[in-house]
Amino acid sequence: MQQQPVGEPLDTGRPYPLNMGNMRALKLVPLIRVIAGLKTGEDAVYFYNRLVPDGVRWISYHSPAEPELILVERGVNEFLSDLRVPDNDAEGADVSA
Repeated sequence: MQQQPVGEPLDTGRPYPLNMGNMRALKLVPLIRVIAGLKTGEDAVYFYNRLVPDGVRWISYHSPAEPELILVERGVNEFLSDLRVPDNDAEGADVSA
């Protein structure tokens, strides 16, 4: 196992992908979640779909009453922005959100 110095403390029970040469670890966030519906209150499995102006769009194939939720998810926004490659480092790479 290789050790990599990082610039912040990490939780020992979580996996963190590292970008070699970067001192910041990427904290993984769940993009598949069990969420209680806002109208029904019933739990259903929701999948990350995309970022929208009001927040994060989650979709469910298990909740016909609430197939879509829009929630403000700061952690998901941070996670996705950390995955983006800056333009000066991309060198022609196709990086889509």
